[in-house]
Amino acid sequence: MLLGPALRGAEVREEVQGADLIQQHLDDVERRMAESRETRSALRDLAARAATTAPRTCTDADLCSIIAEPRR
Repeated sequence: MLLGPALRGAEVREEVQGADLIQQHLDDVERRMAESRETRSALRDLAARAATTAPRTCTDADLCSIIAEPRR
């Protein structure tokens, strides 16, 4: 079946809009994955600092050193 020019144009616009929407979703997923990698890295650092603190002798200062950004 042959489509008239108006219908063919509408299909092309829908495909472009669909492609744009897919790209927007992909960009959003990529952003969230990057944020998740950063969060995972920060949690690993936090866990490593916490692992070096003895729970029975932990003081408020020790807790602060666990959650504080390490000095570089």
